[in-house]
Amino acid sequence: MLSIKAPVKLACLPCRAIKTRCDGQSPCSNCYNHRRECRYRPSRRGGARKGNAFKARKRAIIATNAPSLALPSGPIEPQDLPYPFVSIQDVRALSASDLTSDENSNPAFEPGSLTIRAYGCEVDLVNAYYVFIHPYFPVLPPPAVAQYEDRPFAISLRTVQANQAFLPYWPTSPFALALSAILVLFPLPEDPHSMSEAAASARQSYAELYAHAAISGIENWIDLPGPAPHLTGTTTTSGPTRWSSLHPDLPWKLESILALVLLGIYELCQRGSPSKMRARVNQALTTAMDLSLHSADPDEMGGSDDAQRRAWWMTMFLVYHSSILNNSCPLILIDDPRITTPYPIFRSCLEPWPLLAQAQDTLLRTCDLAKELEKADGTKSSQPPTLPDRIRELNSRISSLAAESDRYRCVTNRQGAECFAPRNLWAITSAIIHSARIRLHRLRAFLGHPVFLDEHCGLTSINRIDFLNASHPLSPSRIAIITSFFPFTEQESAATCLKSSLSVSRVFRNLTPPNLCYTDAPPATDHETVPGSAASNISPSRFFGPRSLPYMACCQMQSFYALTMLLRRVRAALSSGDLRACYHLLSQPEPGSEVQDAERLVEELRHALESLSVSMRADVAFGGVVGMVRDIEGVCFATLS
Repeated sequence: MLSIKAPVKLACLPCRAIKTRCDGQSPCSNCYNHRRECRYRPSRRGGARKGNAFKARKRAIIATNAPSLALPSGPIEPQDLPYPFVSIQDVRALSASDLTSDENSNPAFEPGSLTIRAYGCEVDLVNAYYVFIHPYFPVLPPPAVAQYEDRPFAISLRTVQANQAFLPYWPTSPFALALSAILVLFPLPEDPHSMSEAAASARQSYAELYAHAAISGIENWIDLPGPAPHLTGTTTTSGPTRWSSLHPDLPWKLESILALVLLGIYELCQRGSPSKMRARVNQALTTAMDLSLHSADPDEMGGSDDAQRRAWWMTMFLVYHSSILNNSCPLILIDDPRITTPYPIFRSCLEPWPLLAQAQDTLLRTCDLAKELEKADGTKSSQPPTLPDRIRELNSRISSLAAESDRYRCVTNRQGAECFAPRNLWAITSAIIHSARIRLHRLRAFLGHPVFLDEHCGLTSINRIDFLNASHPLSPSRIAIITSFFPFTEQESAATCLKSSLSVSRVFRNLTPPNLCYTDAPPATDHETVPGSAASNISPSRFFGPRSLPYMACCQMQSFYALTMLLRRVRAALSSGDLRACYHLLSQPEPGSEVQDAERLVEELRHALESLSVSMRADVAFGGVVGMVRDIEGVCFATLS
């Protein structure tokens, strides 16, 4: 008869987190085999247990919030979701003694109802980067090892408050910590409670824990003694290269820069703070210039050529992006003669970087010109005579870039993060170009009419309309200024906005979502699914989570605004029976078929609005887009019902 080992008296934290048997050694066999940090702490078993009063109280909270299984046709609110929803207010209503971090005490949530994503080792963390981050924001070189399926741990929680002791692995570098801060925001597959307020609060709490640790670690990272140089003897003019443990081709000194860049993404996508994003990114830029990444000589880079190129140009990308969002000037312009570092190379199709850089520069110039037009006070002394010519010149430049983007778009059937990245960057380039066109023509086409309740991405809020204010875009004096200055008619600008907003909608509808199950690794025991990990239950068709990193949400908002205004205009024309107001929007209408042409346009506009709404709603796990999604849902309900 086989002997059965009795459970050990004290299991390590990682084994307890994933509910697997531990042998009690230090390190235990599970942690040793999966390269996890093995840590112990005394159990807090014993003592008085919570009685029936607590259980009845908890059941009452859940029963009170249990909704119907029928999904609503309008905007989805938390109480409309088809599962028992416990709000954070309900959780806070429980006494502090009811919320305990001991896994053996009665929880404030049903067992397994509140989980977050975590990774058990550095290798799995980096692999997750290539699943969720690299296809949309490639800051690292190509994968050094074969990709495998995403391998997260589902960490069951008893409280929304972050606790480092619950995590199976704690990163040591600022970049790994910043990466963890973003990854923990992605809900786990097959988690029916992922979008409850309690689950969102738990993810936010752990993201903040990681982000604060990353910020604290950045200050001293450069001054810390790094790992030993590779045995290959790779050297630069400054001596032997010290390499990161995260990637064999990543210089150790770049980790703090990449951490700041990812924290900039975190500030925008999760906290919704363009100003804090700009602060992080400018710090990354300053650090990069101190290390001379802007003037790196490929002949002196050695094996770090690709890593330094990507670190510099992804930093510059965010510098421009933050300047666009903050209506400010970048610390260094893209055509600065001091910048001699070549663009990154993907080697999978035509390189997107030259056009991407031009697109960002053009969008920045467009925002500056639009801001100048909006600030004109109507006096002749404040009206630059060259403004119409500058508008025509910028419009011509945008049209040229749009044609180039369509002519040389990336088309490839290859798979993997390094192939998805240039494909998505080409799509993002197209979105930036058409956003610039919308931004240039939006004011002339729609005269600043508001759509949203709150202010988003420079779009006027309904709550801040003041027709008596002469500086407001809707005031008669402002309309007269715009009409006199703009070299295009309202109809021409509206037709331009129609084409570009539909293009932006197609970009985000076709953006490649994260592929959790992708693997280019041959079958091997080393890559078997880890017992207790969430990878064993992944079903891509049921995975509810962000479709990308929503740092380009403002492009979607600009497109959504234009589509909404155009749809209302066409519907009003159909209702009145006079289609002359929208004749310029119809594609080669024939006499007698104008109504059918207008109805086809209505269907196209509805489809574009719905696809943008679906795309942004999928990203609602990131706190920075929640307000945008709320306004979009409200507009959709009012416009599409």
